[in-house]
Amino acid sequence: MPPPQPRDGVLGHWDRLIGPGATRLELTLVLGGSVAGAALACGALILNDASAWRVALAAALAFDLVGGAIAFATRTTKQWHHRAGTGAGRLLGFTTLHTVHIAVVALVFRGDGFDLGYWLATSGSLIGSAGVVAAMPLEGKRPAAACATIVSLAVVLGAFGPTSGLEWFLPAMFVKLILGHAVPHAEQTRR
Repeated sequence: MPPPQPRDGVLGHWDRLIGPGATRLELTLVLGGSVAGAALACGALILNDASAWRVALAAALAFDLVGGAIAFATRTTKQWHHRAGTGAGRLLGFTTLHTVHIAVVALVFRGDGFDLGYWLATSGSLIGSAGVVAAMPLEGKRPAAACATIVSLAVVLGAFGPTSGLEWFLPAMFVKLILGHAVPHAEQTRR
């Protein structure tokens, strides 16, 4: 039986993000987690007296990263993003696209001006981690992702510290992209 294909229209765009055929439980967890992440991000910044536009921007980042971390823990999303015909180039492209998130944080939330060092170190760690996982044989991807995540977070947070009000940002990004997106579903790693 062929794998499910994305629907037409707006729902097809959603299917291309999380994979066609997501179960009701998967959809509930992804959407519920996205909303909860956005609400918690808003609360943290409101407590820090952030402006309304910064609160809205943090909510959008959290909606994407927290929801994405949950989505990439599901069978449907993992199988869709690691289906036949997808490879390391797509993985690295998707990961590289998220350096825009890091640039936003470096510009808007890390003091006056653009925190170039933070952006370079975090982006380099993220892309490097994805590259290491992509280069691993199937049975090494999950442990390599765990190691790369721990080391990257320790290095970046040790060198630059957390971003006030966005302490969740780097962990959510690495869980979504390295522990989640970069590693195929367990069934796809069996020989």
